[in-house]
Amino acid sequence: MIKAVRSGLQGELYLPKCLEFSTPEQIATTRKLFADNQIKICNLGASTALHHLDPEKRKKNLDEARAFIDLAQQLGCPYVRVFPNDLPKIRIARKRSI
Repeated sequence: MIKAVRSGLQGELYLPKCLEFSTPEQIATTRKLFADNQIKICNLGASTALHHLDPEKRKKNLDEARAFIDLAQQLGCPYVRVFPNDLPKIRIARKRSI
């Protein structure tokens, strides 16, 4: 963790909009920096909520999830955390939200 902080990445970040992850070249440089310091990226934490039925909210959250999934793939990261917090209890609504 100390090495990650020294590299300038610290705190809570929306990674797809950070300079270090803004272009394929920057992503490759950042990935190399982590690898050179024996840091493996095992998970990206998106704040995406995947339970929304409202089409606008659902699209916004799915777009955010896709941005993190794309970034994870470029970083060689196997997991992206998302939230299914409030999946509807009613079967039909639950099916629509999944």
